[in-house]
Amino acid sequence: MSYRILAKQLGLSVAQTHKLTKRGMPQDPEAARAWRRAHIVDPRSKQQTILPELRADLSSIKERISIIPERPDTLAEAEKIFLELTFACNVAASRAKQLTGSREPAVDELGRRWSMLCADLLRRKLEVVERVQTLRVQSGELVLFAEARETFVSFLQDIRRLALSLPASMAVRCNPTDPPLAQRALDEWLRGFFRTLKTGEEAN
Repeated sequence: MSYRILAKQLGLSVAQTHKLTKRGMPQDPEAARAWRRAHIVDPRSKQQTILPELRADLSSIKERISIIPERPDTLAEAEKIFLELTFACNVAASRAKQLTGSREPAVDELGRRWSMLCADLLRRKLEVVERVQTLRVQSGELVLFAEARETFVSFLQDIRRLALSLPASMAVRCNPTDPPLAQRALDEWLRGFFRTLKTGEEAN
């Protein structure tokens, strides 16, 4: 976003906007307003003057959140909603911290309303996280632990069957003159190998 457009939305001059962004002000209008309240306005002396704007911000976020689907249908939609809820939650937490506990009853009450909104946004974020995981499982991007374990166990069983067949099939190659002796040695090594896998300790 250009400085001219941002300045117009914030009601500032282009020079002021440029100066404030150099000090760290974000270039997103809503985030810039939050930054200015935290860095330019002294909450202890001027909170009353910004109450109307803070109330308007609260209503604006509630309105935006109210139109977000409760159950997104696609993974892309769910991830987009998660990002939007995260941003709104961060704003709400910042406002609650700024206002709650003020000696001015009206300011403290508004802070509590922001805090309640933050709690609601956190609840919705958790729901979206669960939905994202479900959609990832459905799309094949994520495998449930039980399914992964079942696949892994089946794979290990195939490896075990293959390993158990090796001594008999390799005995003649290892010792053509005395295959039974070679098979006994291979069987003994294989038993030690499986013990190592089971206990995690090296076989003697």
